[in-house]
Amino acid sequence: MPYIGQEPVAGNFVLLDAITTSATATYALTKNSVAYSPESSRNMIVSLNGVTQAPETAYTVSGSNITFSSALTASDVIDYILVLGDVLDIGRPSDGVVGTDQMNYPLGNFSSTGIDDNATSTAITIDSSQRVGIGTSSPFGELSIKSTSPQVYLETLANGNVQINFNETADQLDVMVNNSNGKIAFGTNSTERMRITSSGNVGIGTASPNSTASAGPTLEISGTAGGNLVLSDSNATSGQRAKYLLSQGGTLYVGHSADDGTSPVNDLVVDSSGNVGIGTTSPQRVLVLSKSDSTGVQTQYTNSTTGVGASNGFTVGIDGSENAELWNFQNTDMLFATNGTERMRIDSSGNLLVGKTSTAFGTAGVEASAGNGLWSTRSSLPALALNRLSTDGSIADFYKDGTAVGSIKCRSSGGNLQIDTVQSGIDFAGDGWLPMRNGSIVDNDLDLGSSSFRFNDIYATNATIQTSDANEKQDIEALSDAETRVAVAAKGLLRKFRWKSAVEEKGDDARIHFGIIAQDLQAAFEAEGLDAGRYAMFIHSTWTDEETGEERSRMGVRYSELLAFIIAAI
Repeated sequence: MPYIGQEPVAGNFVLLDAITTSATATYALTKNSVAYSPESSRNMIVSLNGVTQAPETAYTVSGSNITFSSALTASDVIDYILVLGDVLDIGRPSDGVVGTDQMNYPLGNFSSTGIDDNATSTAITIDSSQRVGIGTSSPFGELSIKSTSPQVYLETLANGNVQINFNETADQLDVMVNNSNGKIAFGTNSTERMRITSSGNVGIGTASPNSTASAGPTLEISGTAGGNLVLSDSNATSGQRAKYLLSQGGTLYVGHSADDGTSPVNDLVVDSSGNVGIGTTSPQRVLVLSKSDSTGVQTQYTNSTTGVGASNGFTVGIDGSENAELWNFQNTDMLFATNGTERMRIDSSGNLLVGKTSTAFGTAGVEASAGNGLWSTRSSLPALALNRLSTDGSIADFYKDGTAVGSIKCRSSGGNLQIDTVQSGIDFAGDGWLPMRNGSIVDNDLDLGSSSFRFNDIYATNATIQTSDANEKQDIEALSDAETRVAVAAKGLLRKFRWKSAVEEKGDDARIHFGIIAQDLQAAFEAEGLDAGRYAMFIHSTWTDEETGEERSRMGVRYSELLAFIIAAI
């Protein structure tokens, strides 16, 4: 059949280079050793081991690689890979065979001076004066960008300046002028408002901002006085104006004024030495806060020995006086003083010291620290005084892991002092010590010592007094014959002995004691068919050693009852 232009190429088959298989599924496709990328797996014929493979099922293609559905082996043979070429390659049309009918839209009867979009309107227009319009078919400047309003246009002026406007008025300066000498100016209503010079200086209200700093450009805002930055509220009345200015002497003043700013009151000053003064125009230190009367507060810093405090310290003076100060040695201690005398310090380790300068327990003063806790040391006076006002109750409470374990209390009755725990306690009454349990004085409830923790000797002017009132006793009887025989036997069981612990401590100097062996007394009762544990004179205690966990036991005798028992048989 006839064709317009060159007849389409049919087939364009490509036989790819042979491939050597191995234990993998993916292989590179090449033609004359150059990577070849087929359009898809469907326009290929692949023969493997004499069998034509199904595209996309037996293999897929990605770029110049073919991947089989499973890995091949070295014994597999790829017979050939034939690529069928592009499906339809019509070639290049012959010269003069394409007419206006074939180009009817949108190029038919072409007469536009712009660039059309994909609808029917002009998107970009370039007029005969080479002005470009975007969104408008009548560009005003070299480049006009317009939506509804306003129009944005860029124009080169007769003096060589490049101007960008946001208005359709030809001579109205609305945004920016980039002068040929490097300046950039910003304006409104054809009046310049701000400028950036070629040196980088920024001027607002002035076309000639001058840098007074040698390090680089500056920002100058010109108000009622040159070089001043004035910040004010448009609705403010007199006295509400803040004023910042840089003096010719290199001092920065920050202040306020009650008029138009020509007579400012300086609130903050940074002088040429870098000292900052608040409330003073002559700061003698890095930072000085001051008031006009004697109640002012002065904060001063010095890096020389001529200042208040020590070398390289930070000093705070109160009431305008250098006799009441706080200073902080650099990397060492922080000191607090009054009238020129140190009263307290926090040292470099975080210890709080009052009335002393070092963490020595033997030095008078108070120390609070994480390592030592709270130490108080005084000479010839109490180191600790606790005073509870008005009501009875705790003067000091004691805790273990957050749980209350005891307290020291005061009791108004007799002015007694009490030491009390949840288990037991003592009330220091005027006529003796009284036993306590759970905050209450008790009778016939507590022991002095225990079977495992005994007192040694008890020294007293008189013997202990034990209750023997008949009104408090029952089952009062004479000794039985068996009990009498045990009493007689017990008389013969009295022995002399020395304590092992005394011999270990004193050797041969350990003294001789007299008494009865508890095991012998127990055996005497058992010989008469009696249980020694039924009689209060015989004690047999058991407990568990807290350190070893071993079960321990100890026998004992109440000698006051034993002697009365033996006397009954005489």
